[in-house]
Amino acid sequence: MPSPLVLLLASGLGILHAMAAFSNRVVKISLSNTCISVINDQVVPSSACTTVWTHSNGLFRAVALDKCLSIYQGIVASGRGLILSDCATAQRWITPNSHIQASGSTICLDTTPNRKFFRVYACSPQKATQLFALKYIPPSAPSPSPPPSVPAPDPVPAPPPPVIAPVPSPAPQPVPVPIPSPAPSTMPPMWAGVNFYFLHALPITEQEIVLSELNKANVKAIRIFITKFWVGGKSTNSVGSNDLENDTVGLYDDSILKQIDALMVLCVKYNIRLLIAMHDRWSLDGTWTICDAYCQAYRAADGSLSGFYANPSAEAQFDKRLAYIASHQNSLMGNRAWKDIPEAIYAFEIENEGQGRSGANEVPQYSNRNWWCRRATALRKAIGTSQILISTGGAQDFENAMMIESFSCAALDIIALHSYSQDLNYMMIKLTEAQAMGQQNNKIIIFEEFGATSIAAKVNIINTIGDFCNKKKIPWLPWQVSSVSKQDDFEFWADQTSVWSALAKNAQAAI
Repeated sequence: MPSPLVLLLASGLGILHAMAAFSNRVVKISLSNTCISVINDQVVPSSACTTVWTHSNGLFRAVALDKCLSIYQGIVASGRGLILSDCATAQRWITPNSHIQASGSTICLDTTPNRKFFRVYACSPQKATQLFALKYIPPSAPSPSPPPSVPAPDPVPAPPPPVIAPVPSPAPQPVPVPIPSPAPSTMPPMWAGVNFYFLHALPITEQEIVLSELNKANVKAIRIFITKFWVGGKSTNSVGSNDLENDTVGLYDDSILKQIDALMVLCVKYNIRLLIAMHDRWSLDGTWTICDAYCQAYRAADGSLSGFYANPSAEAQFDKRLAYIASHQNSLMGNRAWKDIPEAIYAFEIENEGQGRSGANEVPQYSNRNWWCRRATALRKAIGTSQILISTGGAQDFENAMMIESFSCAALDIIALHSYSQDLNYMMIKLTEAQAMGQQNNKIIIFEEFGATSIAAKVNIINTIGDFCNKKKIPWLPWQVSSVSKQDDFEFWADQTSVWSALAKNAQAAI
């Protein structure tokens, strides 16, 4: 049986000490006796160093409780924390480079600045906040929890545990393997991204050109949709995409998921993450001539969508769609489920611009203010301890995106905002209001859709909103990049040099 250990937090240099249990070695108490402790069923930093742990097969097990350490999403003040869960399904941990890292990810254990909670954060030896490291004392060393008056013994270093190398991802076929960086960069807390909702429908060679240019422009994220797209759509070389559910609810066509599988491999190569909108609300009423399975099943003759948004049967069917997507296995990345590929996916978005208004008269479709939270709660259950965030996917305007029901929802990580107003002062006022609500409710705010049509207006809005969001630390994504730019529409590409320069300049300033 693995030897017991105690997990402790050192305060002097902000290093959290832990151990991978090897023959009676336990963690040395450094400048304080702060431990990873279980108190009132919560995993918190505490001077009550009574919780004894073992580490075996990647699991940290609380001996007395026979439960294992896992990641919890939604902890106060961090959005991420630690919980105990059944060891059969618990998070596994590796210990490369003296960090405790969530297996299959690029995140490590950390504490919040006030040291009241644990969180997970991008692994980085340069971070100023507390990180985990490994230190041991030999079998003959005293107990790791002496009284305050008894100084702790100096540690006797032991050989570090072997670094567990990741299994290389298989090559996408017939595309040559783009070799991922051996240590892809982590997602910075502040970043700029772009929308390119049909990127996966382009030929692979064009996808790589787009990602290469975006990487040069310092873009860190791309937002895509799981929805039907036409062959040659938007005047591009698109090969087209089917929806996941084309004509029949629950009858899944994986072809679009396989297109995104291949895109993920390239995203890892270029250190760009995906925000994946798992459905497009505009396919519910045929706004852009697409009427998907839910549209065919639930759209009323008068155009009302309450039969979808306020219908328990439709909600249950849609939740199955979300779970199906999150559990889809990427055959090009070791057959891992999407929920387990955080190096490629930043966030799952419940739906692009859910509910909203319909038709020429813009009939309001907000029949269920709790719809986002219910979907997020079901999705959270489906993805378990996944490191991937859950986002609303935005609404048509600020007011409907900023519902208190979403801000107060424990399962939601991100409140996404959209606006195509050209009143930039109004936009900045609403962004400031949303950020304040986000801080009060421990939510991430992102401004993920805005834009303009003329070249001059595109330059102005990217410069103005990009600069404002950078100062406010609100991630931002204009609408939209395309492989074919347009002079009189929202699409832009690198050949619109002034627009591209504005994007690159402000994206660099974001990080």
